[in-house]
Amino acid sequence: MSDLHHPNPALPGIELLEQKISRLPIKKFKWDPTNSLGSYLEMSVDMVNIEEVIKLSKAFILDKNLAGITVLFKQFWQRFEQEVNQLHTKNFKIDPFHGFNQSATLFVQEVYVELKDIQTTIRKLEPVWTEIEQTNAVLLSEVIRVKERQLLEVVESPVQEPVTLPPLMGKKDEIKRGKAIRNQAISYFQGSELCKDWSPFLRSRLDVVIAEMDTASWWIENEHRLVRGILLKVSQSLDELLFEGLQQLAGVATGEESR
Repeated sequence: MSDLHHPNPALPGIELLEQKISRLPIKKFKWDPTNSLGSYLEMSVDMVNIEEVIKLSKAFILDKNLAGITVLFKQFWQRFEQEVNQLHTKNFKIDPFHGFNQSATLFVQEVYVELKDIQTTIRKLEPVWTEIEQTNAVLLSEVIRVKERQLLEVVESPVQEPVTLPPLMGKKDEIKRGKAIRNQAISYFQGSELCKDWSPFLRSRLDVVIAEMDTASWWIENEHRLVRGILLKVSQSLDELLFEGLQQLAGVATGEESR
């Protein structure tokens, strides 16, 4: 579907969702089967709360910043939710006050699903996610180039000074991880076909945007959507410059009309 090829390793994608779900609280579901020889076996499977899976997955997949540009991620979410809701589940009665009152009789029923089934679902849909990400990246790159052409009709392309990457702000452990993610993103864009035909001006806007993201938490929170996150910010920075140029142009026109 997409002819994009990246010489650098691909950035993290939906496999990060699998990792996040694997860190949810696990409930062991045990059963006591007996094999054909009559020997006793104790077996268990790891299960996770399906509501927590849905909540975490929805926040991971959907991106409100893309509203009006594409509905691909919304469609992916609908398909993912449908797949999850079709999985085999088990109901557990949970005592929410067990740690405070051993004799409590209030129980809440929670629905759990096998962690393995969720992981299988994610891997099944991973190729679709990858194509959506690549398609969206191409779309945003083209939007950026169109905005540059519009900008050059109203203002001269400004010369950007070389940008120095600032140190990231945040907690010590976050800074180390955030810096690694930022370096990975820089390496990706340096070798990406997305930017191969970009003008020096657009490349400078990319450098500025990356430098402006100076909090480690931003890089960590957006690790699974770095390409679209950065491209969106480049696009928004062009909007700001274009609006300034249009205001100046309107001001000149108004001045000429008043004479």
